[in-house]
Amino acid sequence: MPSITPRITRLCAAAVVLTVTMLTSFPAAAAVVMRIDTENNVFYMEGIDSGNARFEPNPIDPSFSTYDLQFLHTFATQPSASASITNTPQNLFLQGATLPISGGNMNMIRSTFSDTYVFIDLSASSDITTLTGKGSSETVSYASLPAADQSLFESMIGQTMSLTTGTGYSPISVQAVPEPSICITAVAGLAAGGYSLFHLRKRG
Repeated sequence: MPSITPRITRLCAAAVVLTVTMLTSFPAAAAVVMRIDTENNVFYMEGIDSGNARFEPNPIDPSFSTYDLQFLHTFATQPSASASITNTPQNLFLQGATLPISGGNMNMIRSTFSDTYVFIDLSASSDITTLTGKGSSETVSYASLPAADQSLFESMIGQTMSLTTGTGYSPISVQAVPEPSICITAVAGLAAGGYSLFHLRKRG
């Protein structure tokens, strides 16, 4: 009786190939994604997008003119306090000739006029034409925020940060960190399905 081990191995390999094909056959639209890891209270940027920053001339000294980008999300309720999340949001993006970002900040704002939002400001000495997130290799912690504001920050998941300064860039999509078990489960399911089909065919 021939061994079924090579056949099962081939079925498992086919399941892996099929799963990878399924996961990669739908290319994502150009956009930057903010991934929030609620378990570790950190976030990071991934994806790529292009557009233009807004030129802010300095009439007194043109050498201090800047190109600025801003993304903003408005909350339904007020944060408990205004707070700085990071003074170097540019570190979340790959630096290169097309990304000469020299400064920035990311703050959560609670104002007396009920302006309640979180924003990302980026600034450069020349136009910012591309944003490419570094992914999970570069994270920022929001654990220093009060507990209520951490929950408010996490409430952005499933929503967006709109472009309020600049042109061409899509809103930043805010999403949870994907569960690694999804791909493993898919592979296991396809492999199990292939194994079952093999036994059905053998009995038939």
